[in-house]
Amino acid sequence: MKPMLCDREFEGPMTSPFAKIIVLGYYDGPISGLLQCADCPTAYRFELIAWDSNQDNRVFSLAEVDSDVFESVIHTLASVQEPKWPIWVVDWKFESTTEEKRIHDSIDRALEKASTAKLVIATPHIAKDITMCREITDEERTVLPTEGDYPQQHHWTYWQQHLGLNRSAGG
Repeated sequence: MKPMLCDREFEGPMTSPFAKIIVLGYYDGPISGLLQCADCPTAYRFELIAWDSNQDNRVFSLAEVDSDVFESVIHTLASVQEPKWPIWVVDWKFESTTEEKRIHDSIDRALEKASTAKLVIATPHIAKDITMCREITDEERTVLPTEGDYPQQHHWTYWQQHLGLNRSAGG
């Protein structure tokens, strides 16, 4: 059975289905945040789990979140900055430490509502192309980096091999 990405079966490389991307973490590209599909209400929390040696090709885990959670994060962040679509890279600047704590606490509570990650996607640019999509198995779950840790080269080697990614793509 083919994995479902948003409301369709993943048949192979495709144009990204994500119309709204909230980037909560950034390091030479998105590393964490939320995604919402263009054609259905499906939303996901995404976390970087691997990247190539140039950090150009990335593999993310996807955990489904309720569309209300996605909207609540937009509402929370919009209280301190204007949303920018399709990619909103959050500027973590606040007028006070009280405001910063309020925003972080609200987002943390919302993200806690995400399900367990069930998919992995490989992409050179999350808003443009999805190269590969697979369901996460129990075996693969043991290889996921610890939350908050940057992936190491062995993570890329594992996912590159496991997902059948092009060997010439970034090492």
